[in-house]
Amino acid sequence: MSCLSRLLGKKMVPYEIKKVPEHTGTLLEQLGSKRKFWYTDPKNPKDLLFKQGREGTGEDWAEKVTFELCKILGIPSACYHLGCYGSKQGVISETIVPENGRLVHGDELLQKFDSCYGTQDVNINKEHNIRTVAAYFKAAGDKVRLPLTWTPLPGINTAQGVFAGYLMFDTLISNQDRHHQNWGVIVDGEKIHLAETFDHASSLGRNESDEMKQSCLEQKQRRSVEGYVKKAKSAFFTQGERRRRVPTIDAFFEFSTHCSDEALSWLERLELVTEDYVVRIFERLPDSWPIDPPRDIISDTAVRFAVQMILLNKERLIAARNSLLERKGTL
Repeated sequence: MSCLSRLLGKKMVPYEIKKVPEHTGTLLEQLGSKRKFWYTDPKNPKDLLFKQGREGTGEDWAEKVTFELCKILGIPSACYHLGCYGSKQGVISETIVPENGRLVHGDELLQKFDSCYGTQDVNINKEHNIRTVAAYFKAAGDKVRLPLTWTPLPGINTAQGVFAGYLMFDTLISNQDRHHQNWGVIVDGEKIHLAETFDHASSLGRNESDEMKQSCLEQKQRRSVEGYVKKAKSAFFTQGERRRRVPTIDAFFEFSTHCSDEALSWLERLELVTEDYVVRIFERLPDSWPIDPPRDIISDTAVRFAVQMILLNKERLIAARNSLLERKGTL
């Protein structure tokens, strides 16, 4: 009997669904396509962001699940909780920006670093490529420090090395949305820190229908879950005349050639992502939203599909580790 079939029958303490206080002071967030606002809570010293999940898309559970995966891997991440505002479902996160600090997104960084870097729409900027981002981190060197709230892990000592962990994580969860406004740095006075990773809602196939997921679970080869994860494209593009989105695993390994020892340290940590641990994350998702009318948070089919995605991507990353070792030997 698999870990999935054993654990899904067990009752575990569910994750809390936090409620945004009614009539709270709000400030609408300007970036992004979703409805979201900042608010304060006397019980929390930090500003809080409520981001409404679009019904039926799975954006909210995807944010929560991926945050829990970040925790076991030790990846510095914005903190996400399931949340409700009146009849609206979504996630709540604490600000990652300290008082008097500011978040500078990747597009602004790259435009200042490379005068030829374009200003195209966030999702179609074909100048967003691994070589340019790696060159930025190399030029910045020690000026970009480790994330503010992060305790360094063995073998991972630079901001560039931490960013390699973000790209490995994108591969693990099939996140296709690491565009140039979904990473950045925190400017805190005269200090610059790599920002924690954030915004993982476009992952784990959360937008696919249950019918499609069930079909993948039952199929073999190209139409299977394995075939599905191999199609995941990053928000980084190839160079040259015909620029195409790079597969998530290729983006990670290309970037890793610039910090191979640290990338290998991240890959070793994948052993912590066991099937038991992954299933327990999903098992702790509550059954439904406490709103009127009640709505399910995630279906059994979506759970099985997402678990298989994570485990298959883990296998792909570990199997490809030899490629990185071979490259490292020729550097």
